[in-house]
Amino acid sequence: DIGEESFAWCTNLKKVVLPKNLTQINVGLFRKCTSLETIELPKTVTFIDAEAFEGCSSLKEITIPDGVEEIYDDTFDNCTALTKINLDNISSIGKFAFYNCTGLTELTLGENPVDISRKAFSGCSNITKVTVKNSETSLDSTGLAELENLSIYGHINSVAQLFADKNDIPFYDLK
Repeated sequence: DIGEESFAWCTNLKKVVLPKNLTQINVGLFRKCTSLETIELPKTVTFIDAEAFEGCSSLKEITIPDGVEEIYDDTFDNCTALTKINLDNISSIGKFAFYNCTGLTELTLGENPVDISRKAFSGCSNITKVTVKNSETSLDSTGLAELENLSIYGHINSVAQLFADKNDIPFYDLK
């Protein structure tokens, strides 16, 4: 276990090698580590707490281990360089979890239903493609409706299609 905010505001920190038996990333652990570019989370991590990477403006890519099912509030808030993140195993995304992640261009939500909180993707102005693999995952209140040039890929007659139709967003069948 590494204590809350242990590396917070370490603005020169570029790379971290975490212990292979680490199970959780605590609140604000890497908050405002503005030089952190990449981080490899051990496969043993099953919990990433709120604001863990908030303000890591140089973070480009992170792989979320399969055991992590929830992204908490503000976890990646203002990670403006983040271009890739895998959310296949995630079942819950907290408020403002990806707020202002302007580097994200695509988003894929997995086979399981995902509960997405208010404004989770607000300010992600460059997302142009959202793929929703589960028919029950709702995109209402996520902040996606405010994005320009967005297309949604999902299943016909799904909740995602209803969202797209309601917000005049192009919708494409996943077939």
